[in-house]
Amino acid sequence: MIDVNLLLAWGASSRKYAKGTCIFMEGEMPRYYYQLEYGQVEMFNANADGKVFTQGVFHDGQSFGEPPLFINEPYPASALAVADTIVLRVPRETFFQLLQEYRGIEREFLRILSLRVYHKALVARSIVNCSPELRLKELLLFLRKYEFCGSGKTHIQLTRQQLANLCGLRVETVIRTLATMKKKGLVDIVNRKLYV
Repeated sequence: MIDVNLLLAWGASSRKYAKGTCIFMEGEMPRYYYQLEYGQVEMFNANADGKVFTQGVFHDGQSFGEPPLFINEPYPASALAVADTIVLRVPRETFFQLLQEYRGIEREFLRILSLRVYHKALVARSIVNCSPELRLKELLLFLRKYEFCGSGKTHIQLTRQQLANLCGLRVETVIRTLATMKKKGLVDIVNRKLYV
């Protein structure tokens, strides 16, 4: 999102997180702007029974955890490195100074945050009103358009479990539904990789 060289010039530090390492926990106060240089981060909520709902999955170049940073409220979800990951982080006040200096970046954040709110509204609507197939179809089309920026057949680089957690479904339901969608020609599955 923000050019890596610009972040480094503004004092960003680079942190390595091994797969399975927590970056921040639900309830902690935000102190940094985080941007993925490499890897994958999942923001999620989990209950005492171990049920997980994924709020978002973030990839190379994407930022995560900004809303609480802007409003100085605790994180509503935890962030976990789901692959070996390198994250650039900038202290909160330095990040706000950077935004004041570069208004174009500030406008891009407004667009990204609006897109995330829009996605949350789609997810809420689909959970309340839709069958598993419609939930998955909406999610996959959103991911293709906004996350993986594909036109035509696009590889969706998420596991079946991540898709289930994003849709509020069981992984078994996702697997069965994707098989049905494949038969209908709505998705392609090649060597266990999903294409939309």
